[in-house]
Amino acid sequence: MTALIRLNINELPWSLGDGPDGGAEGLFENTSQPNPSPFSIDLNQLSLNRYPDPDYMSLRSGLAEAYGLDPNQVTLANGSDELIWLSLSVLLQAGDALVTHAPTFAEYERIATLRGAKTVYAPIENDLSTSLTNLLTIARRCGAKLVVICRPNNPTGELLPLPELKAFLDAYEGYVLLDEAYIEFSGEAALPSNLLLAYPNLIVLRTFSKAYGLAGIRLGYSFASKAITALFNAQRPPYNINAMTAYIGEKALGNIPYFETRITAIIKERDRIEAKLAALGISFIPSFANFILLTSLSNGAALSGTNAAGLLKLKGFIVRAFTEECLSHCIRFSIGTPTENDAFLEVLQTL
Repeated sequence: MTALIRLNINELPWSLGDGPDGGAEGLFENTSQPNPSPFSIDLNQLSLNRYPDPDYMSLRSGLAEAYGLDPNQVTLANGSDELIWLSLSVLLQAGDALVTHAPTFAEYERIATLRGAKTVYAPIENDLSTSLTNLLTIARRCGAKLVVICRPNNPTGELLPLPELKAFLDAYEGYVLLDEAYIEFSGEAALPSNLLLAYPNLIVLRTFSKAYGLAGIRLGYSFASKAITALFNAQRPPYNINAMTAYIGEKALGNIPYFETRITAIIKERDRIEAKLAALGISFIPSFANFILLTSLSNGAALSGTNAAGLLKLKGFIVRAFTEECLSHCIRFSIGTPTENDAFLEVLQTL
């Protein structure tokens, strides 16, 4: 039986042992070689019978140095999902309001509900874009303690311009959680050192899962003021990052050029796919992430996302369909390898 090609959860298509050029160089090269790659990992360096440093100061210091921050502005967690949980646990109480835009990552509402908080969405725009003006109006009307902004947005891939974001931060006094899980694919990154200095109410979430292609190690990190970070680190579970995850994270952080090559390859492939979709007459939202949201087929008719996803699965591809009414006609697919993408485009034309 032919294996299904998984394009539904925004992973990188390459493991650490391969890449866009088909090479075998990766993090796990044989360390017995006389001149091991800088990516080599020697698990003998880890005392796995011991608990890791509970403060993870080495990795936090590396991230702080990379972004011009203090280590006491960095929190590590078991993926950015845990950071969302941590943020909402610290900043919201039962009955509080969280305001966000729609459509967006469903985890915000799920965790808010578990906290006993209510989620209020700004009105959905016809083109599924985000209006920060509407978001500000709703936040003020609700007396929201926290606004969540996903940039680039999942599932649309939209990137809110940095000047608009800064204008929102100038106008809103509550906490702002800025989820930048996909920012490395955008070509534009909010600068935490500048933003956090100007806006002490801001929390920025990042992850090693997407651009680094390390979803399997579950490593996320946040940037915030020292005061907020202290609350996060007091609330997070002890030893929430295991020793191997922290070690691999440090290795990855020390080899940014390797990952930049992969990011560039994804962006190039995304642009190629979007040009092909446009030529085929298939409607989509231009993406600044490692996925694309389709909104119609080549005949211009609205597609049922669930039906399209079912047909694509029969033809060997798993994509993401949605239950939300505003996305019922859409499917989202991750950028795969060029071979996978060409095959997917061929199949897509048969629907």
